[in-house]
Amino acid sequence: MKKIEEKYIRTKFEVVAYDIYVSNVCKGKKGPCSSAYLVLKDGKIIEKSSYFADPISKVRAQMIAITRAMRKYYDSANLITVHLPENAPYYSILESGEEVTNDTKSGDIVLSFRKMAENIEVIFEVAKWYTADKYNTQVEDMAKAEYEKNFRDPGDKPTYQEFCDYCKKTGWIEEGFDDALWNFLESKKWLTKKGTKPKTWQSLANAYNPTIRKNDDRFMSVDELKNKKRKEAMREEVENNKYTGHYICYTDGSCDNYSTHRAGGSAYIVINAETGEIEKVKSYHTLGTTNNRMEMLAIISAVNYCPKGSHIVVVSDSKYAIKMFKFTNWEIGDNIKNPDLIKMYRKCAEGKDIRLDWIKGHGKDNMNVQADCLAFRAYERALEENNLPMAPEKYRAQRRGKLTLDETA
Repeated sequence: MKKIEEKYIRTKFEVVAYDIYVSNVCKGKKGPCSSAYLVLKDGKIIEKSSYFADPISKVRAQMIAITRAMRKYYDSANLITVHLPENAPYYSILESGEEVTNDTKSGDIVLSFRKMAENIEVIFEVAKWYTADKYNTQVEDMAKAEYEKNFRDPGDKPTYQEFCDYCKKTGWIEEGFDDALWNFLESKKWLTKKGTKPKTWQSLANAYNPTIRKNDDRFMSVDELKNKKRKEAMREEVENNKYTGHYICYTDGSCDNYSTHRAGGSAYIVINAETGEIEKVKSYHTLGTTNNRMEMLAIISAVNYCPKGSHIVVVSDSKYAIKMFKFTNWEIGDNIKNPDLIKMYRKCAEGKDIRLDWIKGHGKDNMNVQADCLAFRAYERALEENNLPMAPEKYRAQRRGKLTLDETA
């Protein structure tokens, strides 16, 4: 108050005083930030303003708000009281005599403030929760409203163009995107599966993208596309050729090749392609075997079930078994493993039109998963019946939990 005392209190001059209230809402140390200020004279608001900047540091944003509010009034003022929010320790650099240059961090703002404050008294008053008045609350509400109006959270819904640009950038789509993912996200109201707002809308799109892609050729992996085309080819064959005996067989084998007992199980599922009904579900188990033999036995059992004259499509995840059975003109000699099973397959395949198709194991095809679970359950029975040690229950329960089919008679 020294300047006031010397220049005005001992004279007849009237003190011209202003009150400036400042508030900011900022996200992070440097990011989007809204600022607001009120200027009062004689207890009445003569100016109010709010604005938004991004990116900007909170300290710089607050100092800019003060200098903006002072700019119109410092020439006519003798005293300016700046009312600050509680979390505003930065003002100390404004009122200190610390040397500052334009190269100093926010030095341009500090120098601008000091120039305006050369011939006036500036008092900083930090509001506590118990001293804040209605103007502190009003300017705080102004800053919050400005922030909400301008700031878009990364998790907020994007514009359609922003969404398409992101999809193209990530390589998901080409021109002519059919809006499937956009419409799906719209139906979910751009919320996560838990109903919460995502950190970013991009992460939400990434999470839901596979749900849409699985039914769209453009979004499928090579294996997924092959499997889809294979199924479509099967349906087309049935519709166009009207096979009287058309069957689709899913097979799998399971074995602990590295144990001394080498327990194993095999399973097959036979579907009547004309009716879509499952005709046969069966599994077998034994000791002293290998995984390849169990895979081959599963195919043999499925083919053997189907009558002569039938058209059979066998779906297996064993490349080895398919290779051994496809090349039926091979000579069976000492250098060929499992010759007994190759001979057995040839015998069972006589008089039948058979196509062997490979499918990726442990994938999304439900029937392949069911065959895998059945083979594993058969493997478990081999261990149980012979009182052999088993894998931890937690692991076995996970495998059994996927099984929904019961074996037929």
